[in-house]
Amino acid sequence: MRKNHKTPRVTYSPLRNDFIYLFRRFGHKAAYKDGREKTLSKQTMNANQSGMVNILNTLKGLGFKLQKIINLKQKHIYALVRAWEDQGLAPRTIEGKVSKIRIMASWVDKRDMVKHFSLYGKNPAALVVERVPKVAKDWAANGVDAVEKINEVLADNIFFGLVLDLKHTFGLRMREACLFQPHEDVIGAAIHITRGPKGGKPRYLTIREESECDLIEQLREIIPPHGNIITAYVAYMMKYKCRKPGKIMKLDTFKRACYRCCNKHGISRSEGLVPHGLRHERAHLLYKKHTGVNSPLHGGDPSTITHEQSKAARNEVSRNFGHERDSISSAYLGSPPKKSAFKKEDNTKGGMPPHIQLVYVDKRLSE
Repeated sequence: MRKNHKTPRVTYSPLRNDFIYLFRRFGHKAAYKDGREKTLSKQTMNANQSGMVNILNTLKGLGFKLQKIINLKQKHIYALVRAWEDQGLAPRTIEGKVSKIRIMASWVDKRDMVKHFSLYGKNPAALVVERVPKVAKDWAANGVDAVEKINEVLADNIFFGLVLDLKHTFGLRMREACLFQPHEDVIGAAIHITRGPKGGKPRYLTIREESECDLIEQLREIIPPHGNIITAYVAYMMKYKCRKPGKIMKLDTFKRACYRCCNKHGISRSEGLVPHGLRHERAHLLYKKHTGVNSPLHGGDPSTITHEQSKAARNEVSRNFGHERDSISSAYLGSPPKKSAFKKEDNTKGGMPPHIQLVYVDKRLSE
């Protein structure tokens, strides 16, 4: 287990030793995929470690002196979930904490012991996680012109503005936009996303629009070879602001500075406008380009397209955004309507009316 002074330690000594042993042995494992074991990234491992330690410390605070992880029982999970309910935690937060309990239970072959998190609450009906949004989360839905707002940020700080422009133009995550290298990551007419993707899964994005080419050229003028927006920003600060780079070279420090600049221009959660909304806007745009109609959250009429067209567009959105599950597109576009709401496919050939049926006669039998 990697030493990290920011991560709290398990307060109870026998349990602490058992947790350290199990985490070192199983903490890097995620799941089996295609017959092979999937390994977690260091970032996910650190997040799991911190979350699990907090859970075990909370259990100690509730009066349970757990000696080993294998002694974990249903009564402990009930006590934890109800304590989190009393604290007013959101259902999604509680679900994430219970998933960490399930991981720890799997280390000692007790994974099936952990049930659905809602069953441990005082009121299971209240512990419902909304998987699909009921309203659109893009900037256009909030009455904000994304291009105009990005230009406003560009005029204030070109580096932070370019991060938003990358998110808007290609639908990149914040980490991917900050680490993007325009000289090395553009291969022909495609962008190869290999730096900072979620889960370490690379993907290709096809460059189709002239505006996308213009953004790449602009980035190449500002960013040196083998560099990204962060390195260009550090070079600018050292040359014109007479500041030493220090911690500004770190990704998290740059991201915090970017968020502070966004807050200054009204891009904040309190204003109902977040940078991630640009990714939602890209998803709605891709869906409309592929189908010719708006997405369900934007009030699109499904009766003008077929179910297959909608499914293909959703697959394209998921692929562009780096998700393996096609259903994840619903988090951006909304739930797909029922098949009966879509346009009926015309399976007839040669324009023949659908009520006419051809009857084929075997001549060998008639002779």
